[in-house]
Amino acid sequence: MTDRSNSRPLRAAGGLTAAVALLAGLNVANAQAPAPAPPLSGAGSFPQSFIVPGTNTSLHVGGQIQIDASYGFDTDGPSPTIGAYDNLAPATVGIEGPGMAAPPPNHSNGGVFRFHANNSKLFTETRTPTSYGEMKTYIEFDFQGGQATNTTTAGGSTTTKCCMDDGIPRLRMAYGTLGPWLIGKAASNFVDLAALADTLDGFVQAGGFMGAGTFRQTQIRYTWLLPNGISAAASIESAVSGGLIATTNNGGTATTSTALNWNDVNAPGLSQRVPAFVGSAQIQQPWGHAKFAVAIMQERFRNTSVAASFGNIPTGTHLKRWGYMLAQSGHYNTFGRDKLTWSISYGQGAAQYSWPLSSPDLGLNFEEGLICSGTSNVNPSASYVCSEPRVFGVNAGYAHEWTSEWRSGVSFGWDTVSKPNAAGAWGNGSLVKLEHRHWSAGASLFWTPVANVQFGLGYLYYHREVWSGARGSAHRLMTQALFRF
Repeated sequence: MTDRSNSRPLRAAGGLTAAVALLAGLNVANAQAPAPAPPLSGAGSFPQSFIVPGTNTSLHVGGQIQIDASYGFDTDGPSPTIGAYDNLAPATVGIEGPGMAAPPPNHSNGGVFRFHANNSKLFTETRTPTSYGEMKTYIEFDFQGGQATNTTTAGGSTTTKCCMDDGIPRLRMAYGTLGPWLIGKAASNFVDLAALADTLDGFVQAGGFMGAGTFRQTQIRYTWLLPNGISAAASIESAVSGGLIATTNNGGTATTSTALNWNDVNAPGLSQRVPAFVGSAQIQQPWGHAKFAVAIMQERFRNTSVAASFGNIPTGTHLKRWGYMLAQSGHYNTFGRDKLTWSISYGQGAAQYSWPLSSPDLGLNFEEGLICSGTSNVNPSASYVCSEPRVFGVNAGYAHEWTSEWRSGVSFGWDTVSKPNAAGAWGNGSLVKLEHRHWSAGASLFWTPVANVQFGLGYLYYHREVWSGARGSAHRLMTQALFRF
């Protein structure tokens, strides 16, 4: 289950908002404060905040009521999350063709209507002056934490979330900052929220960075503020690996079975040993902003006793490769409050940081970071060849303000994923699990009749192709109502 909110402001035609600046460690988020003062009272130190009685801490309590309704004109993908609201991502686009035994099981549905309020949010933010600078805290919840049922198979453990209307609170972000330091769960240092297209599904675009369910990472980050609107940041972040493993015959010309999916969240067991390393630099100017980011992480599989027979790999065996992802993104203010947004990404491995390779929900076993093949089904432990797919993607959007109440946004995305060398002998039954190309296009219209209230209507098209040659497209009409406080 994933969310369709990308933390954009109601009016997104300008540069970074205060919330985004706080996440990025920029501007006011790193402003130094004087030493602690005596307890205060009255209005707080930042907008919409108040002084907690008897302290010098400023507190803001806020949130939003978000109602989402959508109609998908096509069937869901082969493994939809039961009852949940899924983003229109590769994992939820049904495909037909080579490697598919039959059309998707719900192909005859002819469309799906979904209506829910689970993306509603609550948050608190505090700021307190200290002798080391201003201390800030931020914590945010939504209601996407649906109950889960767990099934254990030979290939590991599979989690299915249920149900759409559970409305169970889920922790989205929880972090603190002190001067240039940020520690906790926040938007990844790799992400550029201000470069997202101004559409209802900003993260659900081909060619973008990360995904709607993976861009918030637990991390430790340090930010340097430099002259002329330039800043740089370095972080270590939580990392999750995933991929596919298949066994070929002695000649290495065919697979003996379909490749098995895995990730180290729930199948075959948590095995990450080192965090991801992320660096970024950006410049803020009246014309807009530009950001450069690099992520380096290790994709690692370790067979545990949870799945002793996984891919015929002996228990205790581990397979690993280092990978990287690069991104350049930004926005340019054109006319009035209009803006052009873009992102360009390239890398190999480090799938957590690449939208074409990472799933909106890692429980779907969709991340393609490490692809491995055994060269013998007689002695599967004799040799394994592993490689990582390369990915290149671009995404662009344009936002136009018609009046003070009406604005619209359009977007287009494209990406391509290489066929890893380790999959050179795979048949269509396994290649159907390897992504090849994606296209997306979207358009949205927003009406803001009064401050903090927004209504939106959007359309999104997504096309998916896999390396077996199977392909499919999906169309979705979306509406949204936001009431922020």
